[in-house]
Amino acid sequence: MNLTNTPHEYDFNSVKLFTPGTDQVFIDIGSNRGEAIMSMLLMGKSKPKIIGFEPNKLIFEGLKTKFQNHEKVEIHNVGLGEENNDLVLNVPFYRNWMFDGLASFKLEEAQDWLKTRLWLYDQKKLSIKKVNCQIRKLDDFNLKPYFIKIDVQGFETQVLKGGIETIKAHQPII
Repeated sequence: MNLTNTPHEYDFNSVKLFTPGTDQVFIDIGSNRGEAIMSMLLMGKSKPKIIGFEPNKLIFEGLKTKFQNHEKVEIHNVGLGEENNDLVLNVPFYRNWMFDGLASFKLEEAQDWLKTRLWLYDQKKLSIKKVNCQIRKLDDFNLKPYFIKIDVQGFETQVLKGGIETIKAHQPII
């Protein structure tokens, strides 16, 4: 719950200006803990349906529970990519604290991001948990997106390639 009635990031203020059709949806690719979904719910004046995609099983149940009573929110425990397959998501933990927002299908990205950002970083305190994830193409969901948010730690190109027909057909705001 957002107690300040402000979006989690300033850019989401623009959602107030959106005017989706009744059959159009907002899509959140890389939903993580649901911050963007909360911002869309808070700022969206027309309240379209929001479809979230989160491949990380370590946080998915919490995300699902958070939105279980929102009839306009649908969450899928899959990642989106260029082709349907299974991939390993690398989730960094530092001093046993999960940095789920930095999880990546690219091991190097999950390993390297904290190195230059934590004061007194110690490589020995970093561990990577491997999480098996299903990957599906956005095109397979037959959605009519008005707006698509993508935050997938270096996997953006693959997401776009797997949704090219959807994007061509509906020309959403990305």
